[in-house]
Amino acid sequence: MTFSVDWSLIFFTVFAQAAFGIVFALLVLSFVKQPAARIVYGRVRVSAAGVALLLMAAALFFSFFHLGSPLRAVYALSNLRTSWLSREILMVSVFSFLLLLWWFLMRKGLAVEAVNRTMLWLAVFAGLIMVFTMARLYMIPSVPAWNRGGTLLVFYASGLLTGVPVLLCIIASLHSGDPGNSANYRYLRGLGWLMAVAFVVRVVTGSGPAPDPGQAAFPPRDLPLLMDILYYLLLTAGTGMILFRLAVPSAWGDRSFRRYLLVALALVFVAEITGRYIFYAGFYRLGI
Repeated sequence: MTFSVDWSLIFFTVFAQAAFGIVFALLVLSFVKQPAARIVYGRVRVSAAGVALLLMAAALFFSFFHLGSPLRAVYALSNLRTSWLSREILMVSVFSFLLLLWWFLMRKGLAVEAVNRTMLWLAVFAGLIMVFTMARLYMIPSVPAWNRGGTLLVFYASGLLTGVPVLLCIIASLHSGDPGNSANYRYLRGLGWLMAVAFVVRVVTGSGPAPDPGQAAFPPRDLPLLMDILYYLLLTAGTGMILFRLAVPSAWGDRSFRRYLLVALALVFVAEITGRYIFYAGFYRLGI
């Protein structure tokens, strides 16, 4: 046995959870009743669904490196009653299909408001279950550090930490040339609160007492403390940049502001990829 990290799994889980985070953030935005928020929601949902779909396509691409062959995913579906891997594959497929269908209907102008609302709710519901199956796959007794509710919270928080800034970048890109100001976009602070809660959850679950490694069937790997420090620095920097700009006057149509958001987004994504590396590298990976 050797310690190894499957990078395809890292990118698969991070990208898929980010796609879920986008549609969840979009759902939160849809509840804001301010006229400006309604206009922005109507403008960004096609692009948001498209970006989420692209992230799922990338996630599926990386998943095939892990499975070795797309046919293995088909075979794995035959064990839905007992296998969390089978359930994960099913929900990834369902979530991706719903995103594709919704995006297609909006692009072709075939979706009335009631259809859009229904498709958004279905996508969020499927995404919630998809992330749940991802987490449950790793919650196994032989790895106590994974076999806890914190794994669920980490996966959901990761989706929000990456999905919210993606949606904010989409909003900023669609306001190119629009000077705007913080008063026009105060409704977006709700997304800031959503990201702040996810950040707190991620920090708390990542800094809690570790389970007794002596209970594990396979010993944990000692990782450099520097990796944990790097993760928290990147995550704090990226999240802090976004929350700061949501709290102070910002010209959303300004090119420098869009670049600022992209830098923050990159920091958060690199942080979550680093955190997922720590997640996988800390213990032997079991199963296929």
